[in-house]
Amino acid sequence: MTIEEPLAIRQITVTESVVIPRTPDQVWDFTQDYRRRPEWDASVMAAEVLACDGPPRVRVRMRGGVDCVFQYKVFDRPRRTSLAMSEVRSWLLAGGGGTWTYDAVDGGTRWTQHNTIVFRNAFLGVCFGAIARWQLARSTRRAMLQAQRLIAGRGRALP
Repeated sequence: MTIEEPLAIRQITVTESVVIPRTPDQVWDFTQDYRRRPEWDASVMAAEVLACDGPPRVRVRMRGGVDCVFQYKVFDRPRRTSLAMSEVRSWLLAGGGGTWTYDAVDGGTRWTQHNTIVFRNAFLGVCFGAIARWQLARSTRRAMLQAQRLIAGRGRALP
């Protein structure tokens, strides 16, 4: 007999948005360049693009001992991406994913991230859920604000 675990206990999703005073193409090109990702996203220690013919596959080593592959499901430049984590190696996480959108607005681009993590089991979700939600929201927001500074030219210049 197996016991079904409610996904709500195992899954956390956060949503963050910033407006960047650049076109969607410019914001997309910067944020989707994995060579630059560690500059603005402190959770990414290293990234290697495995495939870019069709939807990209990117091997990512993240803080907290998470190694995985980001398998893009949607790669619609410069409007939207969607990806799922696969080949996850972590004592805490079983998977996750996210959707990023790039909407033209007065003054630039509204870049929105919906990021999800899935714990290995409900026990880990109950134990670590609140702090993990806080940390995921905090790290997402910090990364987006750092990217915003760099893209807007208030950090190092874009190439």
